[in-house]
Amino acid sequence: MKKQGCEIEAMGITYKISSKKRENPFKIFTKKQEINQEPKQVINLEEASPGAKHVLKDVFCRAKPWEILAIVGPSGAGKSSLLEILAGKLTPQNGTILVNQNPIDKARFKRISGYVTQKDTLFPLLTVEETLMFSARLRLRLPQAQLSSSVKSLMKELGLDHVAMTRVGDDRIRGISGGERRRVSIGVDAIHDPEVLILDEPTSGLDSTSALQIIDMLKAMAETRGRTIILSIHQPGFPDCEAVQLNTYDG
Repeated sequence: MKKQGCEIEAMGITYKISSKKRENPFKIFTKKQEINQEPKQVINLEEASPGAKHVLKDVFCRAKPWEILAIVGPSGAGKSSLLEILAGKLTPQNGTILVNQNPIDKARFKRISGYVTQKDTLFPLLTVEETLMFSARLRLRLPQAQLSSSVKSLMKELGLDHVAMTRVGDDRIRGISGGERRRVSIGVDAIHDPEVLILDEPTSGLDSTSALQIIDMLKAMAETRGRTIILSIHQPGFPDCEAVQLNTYDG
């Protein structure tokens, strides 16, 4: 029996950031400003168009269970911002995020989703199994035997069971390969079996073979477990992925 899954829809998302240079945050009072002086009026980004820059403008997309949605575009196109908005980490100036056709409940969505950042932030001296067990103990309230079973099952799903007892390593400490390290990072945020997995540039810094292996693994995670997977990439070209193209926007 297939589980229902989680559909996420972005409707008319517009997101701006201030392009004005911020004043010195430590300069609380000027010589002409008195303590009892009324504070300056707060300017809304929508009203401050000369000092605001569009990152995203009127973006629509839909991510479905059992599928991968790829957010494609060059650096500066707003891929990471869109991912953070879809994850409920950022709030857009305009537009709505729907989860299963209802407005996003950020607290609940955090419990059913995993967010994998672009940079691997792992402990190099821990083994692969120790790393995933550490994450499991933080996220799951289960007896030790069930934690161990969950970790072993996830390592098999990620193709990491053959390096379970190998140190993760880093640029200075010998360990697993870059592609395997990326799989561990994914595992850290997938240990609680999320319905939605959002990944920022999961193939960044990997050779073409390792990048394709990561995409194939994510496809399997979507197709076998009914997960909704959303990721960002620089260039299109991975088959069987729905894609949303973002371009840099001036103005």
